[in-house]
Amino acid sequence: MYRIDNQSRQAVYEQIVHQMEQYILTGVLKSGDKMPSVRNLSIELNVNPNTVQRAYTELERNDVIVTAPGRGAFVSEGGQALLQERRGKMLLSSLKTVVSGLRQTGIEKDEIKALVDTAYEEGQHD
Repeated sequence: MYRIDNQSRQAVYEQIVHQMEQYILTGVLKSGDKMPSVRNLSIELNVNPNTVQRAYTELERNDVIVTAPGRGAFVSEGGQALLQERRGKMLLSSLKTVVSGLRQTGIEKDEIKALVDTAYEEGQHD
C-alpha cells in the first residue's frame, strides 16, 4: 500500500506523510481507522523505525492522527475535513499566483475564467 521512491529528492518521512494524507483525503483511510504500527510499517518499507515515527509525529502534530498509548495510532476524528481545508487553502493560494501570472502575460479576464471553467468541468470526471 505504501511505497518509497529512493530516487526522490523528498525525504522518506515526507513521502510517508504525503501518502497517508492522500489515503485519508481519498477515503482509503477513514476516521478511527488504525494505522500500521511503526515497527510493521518500517519493515514493510525497509526503512528505519525512527523515520516512520517521525512521519507519525508530524501527522499527529497536524491533528491528522492520534496515538493511544498501548493501542497504536488512529486517523483522527475530523482528520479528513482538516486535510481538505488545508489543501483547499493551499490550492487557492496557488491559483491566485497562477491567475496573477496569467494577467501579467496579458491574458484577458474572460479567457482566464473560461480556462478555470474548463478545468473545473474536466475535474468533475476524475
